[in-house]
Amino acid sequence: MDSNSSAFDGRYLKPIEQSIKQHFEEIKAINDTIFRNPELAWNENIAHDVICDHFDALGSDFTVYRHAYGLKTAFVVEARHDASDHGATVSNGVVGFPVPKEPERTVSEPDFVAPPPIPKNGRLVIFNAEYDALPVTSKLPRTTRPGVSASHACGHNLITSSSVAAFTSCWEALKHKNREEAYLDHRVPRATMFVRLLGTPAEESGGGKIKLLRAGAYEGASACLMAHPGPLAWTDTSLRALALTSSLASQRLIVNFDGQASHMAFHQPTSTGTTDGAIHSNRKNALDALVIAYVSISALARELKPPARVFGFIRSGGTAANVVPDRTRAEYSIRAKTIQELVALRKEVTRRLKAGGAEAGCTTHVIDSRATYWNLISNEPLCQAFSSHMSNFGISTAYTLPEITDNPVAATDQGNVSHHCPAMQAAFFIDSRGAFNHQPEFAACAGTDDAFARAMDCAKGLAAVGVDVLTNDVLHGAVRSSFEESLRISGSEADQEADSDHEGTGMSATALGEEHSAGPRAETMTGAAEGISSTSATGGLKDMAETLETKSASFTLEGLANLSGKTREGVIASLMGVAAPPSDTLTR
Repeated sequence: MDSNSSAFDGRYLKPIEQSIKQHFEEIKAINDTIFRNPELAWNENIAHDVICDHFDALGSDFTVYRHAYGLKTAFVVEARHDASDHGATVSNGVVGFPVPKEPERTVSEPDFVAPPPIPKNGRLVIFNAEYDALPVTSKLPRTTRPGVSASHACGHNLITSSSVAAFTSCWEALKHKNREEAYLDHRVPRATMFVRLLGTPAEESGGGKIKLLRAGAYEGASACLMAHPGPLAWTDTSLRALALTSSLASQRLIVNFDGQASHMAFHQPTSTGTTDGAIHSNRKNALDALVIAYVSISALARELKPPARVFGFIRSGGTAANVVPDRTRAEYSIRAKTIQELVALRKEVTRRLKAGGAEAGCTTHVIDSRATYWNLISNEPLCQAFSSHMSNFGISTAYTLPEITDNPVAATDQGNVSHHCPAMQAAFFIDSRGAFNHQPEFAACAGTDDAFARAMDCAKGLAAVGVDVLTNDVLHGAVRSSFEESLRISGSEADQEADSDHEGTGMSATALGEEHSAGPRAETMTGAAEGISSTSATGGLKDMAETLETKSASFTLEGLANLSGKTREGVIASLMGVAAPPSDTLTR
């Protein structure tokens, strides 16, 4: 898209700036309240109320929907303009801007509160507000009230502030536009315009936007806009913002291995008949299942090419050293560049978890602990418009930064939104004294006056993009065309059904209905999933993996040891990339 096609009418720069200046202290109070009262996912009650109260107090321009879409801490604030009224209608004292009707409620959904659907000729711009916090770490400076075990170490208080300011100033610029005689020029579409501030809870761990998607909160959206804080760009610390960002697809899995408890004194081994005299227990040891699976997935993780990643930790490995546990539990975080790559990687991780359970004779339960986050598709015309508008405001902004745009490490449920409607998630930079998001020191910096001022700067660009999408036919068309082309290239539409998520404690799409119970050696490991790099961090591991594939051997510690000539301890050392213990020099 030619940057000139979204040329912004300079007359509306001033109304946006005036609006933010007018409401600066009120929004600062909201920001400080949320920062000083951090709340974890699905419990953001203070944040919900302080934002809704603010817009209720502003008057008839806004309709506030509390506890929207069936979610206790979600909300919608909506303002609208009917294009057929071009200055002719007065509703509640606002020229041409009637207040929307209350949504209809059905008998089957008595608690479902939401705005009415967008008409076919309508244009809707949504500003997302995030406000959930992170659990406190032991090193976190005590910046919150005593007894609070959460902190805004990801700066979601600033996301809310920027979106509140952008939504308000976008609306007030539209009102100013309506009062201008130039409102009837060729750039004005014959469409009803809607502006919404959408409160999206539980981004950090609950996938709040995914629930809102399923409830219809993004239906009919012409654009969904938001911005996220981050540390200063190390290549140019003078930059205030970044237009085009990216994020990974991600999934969190919890695996439970169920075996048979026994005391060590009665845990008698029996021979398996192997030529080297190796022994295996006739008991179903849940810890063995976990260790076998953990080592196998650690080997897989070493062979992945960035940005694909697999991380895991043991949540429960037993209760006493002299007791064989009947249940163990581990949790894994899986990330990949695209949703398609994530599905393949999740399938391979799940397969290795099941093989670990099968080898130890245990039952394996793989659970999605959170709905899948899809990779972010940043709409390029929206990002170009943002970059242009920020320059018009005199705010130093980059369109792309390779160290950020080309090297994503984070994941967000805004990614899911971007596969449903045109979306962007700009970044604005705060002086975090070298700390990164989710680090303890970042929390303190997210509450500074300077960080808030930078959020307000970013809000100006977001507001300008909102006005532009609503009133500029050229930009509106370019945004839609780019979105449709992105879906065609990524294959998102075709894969939506294949990657249906199962929330909470339900089984994942790849594990649904596949609870596995089998005896020892019921499954074999035949190497990495298709498309995963076979380049190993250690040559020995690669050789062992190739040997395993050739002989279709079970991926177990004993199997690796037999084929490699190493001891069990030596195999573990090779897999983990550490020096082998002295006993490894012995020939088995």
